[in-house]
Amino acid sequence: MKNEVMDNMEYLMQELHREWARSGPSRISCTLQSAEVSEVQGALARQVEKQQLLLEREELTFQKSVQLLRMNYILLRLAKKMKAEQAQKSKDNDSGDLGLLLDEEEEQALSALMRNGKKEE
Repeated sequence: MKNEVMDNMEYLMQELHREWARSGPSRISCTLQSAEVSEVQGALARQVEKQQLLLEREELTFQKSVQLLRMNYILLRLAKKMKAEQAQKSKDNDSGDLGLLLDEEEEQALSALMRNGKKEE
């Protein structure tokens, strides 16, 4: 019985990871000025690293662990979209602002990163 429960939990987590890796429908168009891009990318990397360290080193409840994992997936989706848009801009020899289409979760994560970045200044 115990093995069956563990197998089911592993399956559940695999399905959650697959779901979290997919972006929802794009609802918000966001523009980052070219000067902000590296700052946002640094904040993204720091936040993912901070949360990953918490997951690895702290004794967290299952609920808190799942919340941190989900947020990491959202942040990684955001970073992936930024990188893809930068690659496209580079290919087009365009050095202008970065335009992103974000789902609601990604927009909330970006807003939180921007707010926290302003607090740290």
